[in-house]
Parts: sequence; C-alpha cells; structure tokens
Amino acid sequence: MVHCLQLLAKAHPGERILVVGHNTVIRLALCQLLGIDLSTYRRVLAAPDNVAVTELQVADRMFRLARFNAPLSPVDPIF
Repeated sequence: MVHCLQLLAKAHPGERILVVGHNTVIRLALCQLLGIDLSTYRRVLAAPDNVAVTELQVADRMFRLARFNAPLSPVDPIF
C-alpha cells in the first residue's frame, strides 16, 4: 500500500485524492511512511473507527499526518 500511496502522490502533486482501506492496512502504512516501528503499531496508533478520516499531506516526497481517526462530517472537504 505504501508504494501505491507514493505513486499516487507523485502522479497527483497538489491534488486531493481519496484512498479507502481497512484499519490494519492503514495503520501499517502510516507506520512505514512516518518511521514508526511496525511492531508497535497497535500501541502507537489506535484502530480507526469505521468511516473515519485519516489525512496525509505530502510535500517534497515527505508524508505528514494531518488527521487520524477524525469523524466524517457532511461539510468535510475530502472529495
């Protein structure tokens, strides 16, 4: 999944894209992108709620976690 996220970020610089995934895959990808030890993902990153928003921002091929497990709002500009 990390490779796909990197390819998407490269193909769509400055754009907003939507990626959907299951909570464990999301947490493991976040660990890899943010340099968190994979063996600690359950302790460091709580399981996201269903239909929650996790937002990454990309600049100079570096990923930054902007939001994690945020509730989806009808006015949320994710699309």
